[in-house]
Amino acid sequence: MGHAHHFLSRLDRVSFEHVELSLSLYRDEALLRHILASGRVPERCERVAISLADPEEGPFLVVTREGHFVTCLGEGMKPTKDLFLITREKLDSVIRKTEVMRERLAQAEAVARQPGGRAALLRRIYDAGSLLSREEMTRLVAIQPFLWVQFFHWLVELQPALVDLRQALLRELRRTDKLARRHDELVEVYWKLSWATGHLVALAMAGGPTQFEGLSEEDIEKIALLDCTRIALETGIIGITLRGVWATARLGKLALPHQKRRYQEAERYIDVASSGLSLVAIGHRHARLRAEVGKVLETGPRLSGEDLVSDLVRDAAGTIAGQWTMFTEEPDTLAVIHRENGADLALLASRMASPGSPYRFERMVDVPDALAYCIAANSPLEWMESPEMLGSLGAAVPWVSRAGLEDVHLPADFLTAARGVWGAAWAKPVLLSAREPFLWARPIQQAPQVVSRKGPCPCGSGKKYKRCCGA
Repeated sequence: MGHAHHFLSRLDRVSFEHVELSLSLYRDEALLRHILASGRVPERCERVAISLADPEEGPFLVVTREGHFVTCLGEGMKPTKDLFLITREKLDSVIRKTEVMRERLAQAEAVARQPGGRAALLRRIYDAGSLLSREEMTRLVAIQPFLWVQFFHWLVELQPALVDLRQALLRELRRTDKLARRHDELVEVYWKLSWATGHLVALAMAGGPTQFEGLSEEDIEKIALLDCTRIALETGIIGITLRGVWATARLGKLALPHQKRRYQEAERYIDVASSGLSLVAIGHRHARLRAEVGKVLETGPRLSGEDLVSDLVRDAAGTIAGQWTMFTEEPDTLAVIHRENGADLALLASRMASPGSPYRFERMVDVPDALAYCIAANSPLEWMESPEMLGSLGAAVPWVSRAGLEDVHLPADFLTAARGVWGAAWAKPVLLSAREPFLWARPIQQAPQVVSRKGPCPCGSGKKYKRCCGA
C-alpha cells in the first residue's frame, strides 16, 4: 500500500473537523509545500508531524519533507522524536497568509485585464498628482505585494530629481516672490512628482514589517533607516506628509529606535518635525509602544544652543509633545480639529460641484465625518508657514496612522466634482515657504564682524547679510 492510500485509510482516527482540514491539505499540494517551507524543516529531518490541535496530544498528520502524505496519528498517539513538529498555530498562520495572497493574486489578475492593464495604473502614480483616487489606490494595493521592491526603487530614484527641481525653482524665488509663466510647466511637474513621492513611500511600506521576511538583517536595517516621514515632509505639503506618516506607522517597532535617536539629536526644525510626527504615528498605531513614545516626547531634543533655530526647534517639539498629551488626556479634541480642517476644505471644494451634487455643502456640519477626515488627510496646504500649521498637520496623525491606505484617498466621483481645488497652483506658496533657511540650516552662529553687509549671509539662505541675519 502506497503512502497516500495508507494515510487515507487512517483518517478514521480523527474527528470530522480534522478530516476536513486534512483532506483540504491533501488536495492542495502547493499550500502544503508552502507550509513546509515556512516551517523551515531542518535538512536532517525526512518527515514532519503537523499538529491539527494540541502540539503535545495531537492529532497529527505525518508527511515527508517533499510533501507526500504518510499517515495520520489520532489524539494521544505521539509522534516519534525524529519528526519535526509544525504546530496548529503556525499552520493556521500560514493558511491565513496564503488565502490573503491568493485573493490578492486574483485581484492583481483583474487589474491586468482592465483597459491599459498594470502599466496604465502604474503611470498614474506619476501623472495623477493629488488626483489619484481611492479606486485606483485599491487596485495598486492589490498588486503591492508583488511590486513593493519596485516601488521602493522608484522612490529612491525619484528623490534626487525632485530635490534638483526644487532647488531650481527656489533659485528663481530667491530673486523674486513670483514665478514667471514660463515656469508653469516646471511647477506642475514638481507638484506631480511631489505627490508621486507620497504615493510611492506609502506603497513601498504598505505590507509592513512582514513583507521584509526573508531579507537579510543588513537589508532590513537599511529599510528601517529610510525616513518615510522626512522624505514626504520635505515636500512641505500636508497631504503628502501624511502619507509618509502612514508609512512610518506601518513599520512600527522596526522604525522606532531610529526615530527616537533622530528626535533626541534634532537640531533643525524639519528634523524635529519629521521624527516627532513619526514617533506620534507609531504610538497611535501600536498601543504597546505608547509608553516608550511618551517618554521620548516628554524629554524632548537634547539642544544646548540659544539662538533662533534652537528656539524654533523647541517650539516645534513643544507643539508635538502638547498634541501627544492632548491625545492621551482628551483624545476627542484632536479628532474634532481634524474634522473641522477637513470640513473647511470640503466647503471650498463644494464651490466647484454642480448644483444638486452630493458634494455640494452649505455648512461644515453638512459634511459627513468620513469624508471630512479623508479630505483633511489630502490637504494641499503647506505646513511650514508656522507652528500652528504644524499643529494642524499633527491633528490628522491619529486618524491617518490607523486608517487603511485606500481610506486615506478620496473617491473618484468627489475628485471629479472638486477637481480644480487640488491643482498645481498650491505648489507656489509651498515653495515660497521652503525658502526659509530655518527649515534646513543648523543653528545659526553669530556672524563674524568681517562679514560684509552687502555680501552673502553666512547662514546659507542665499540672501545678502543686510537683508537676512544682519537686518
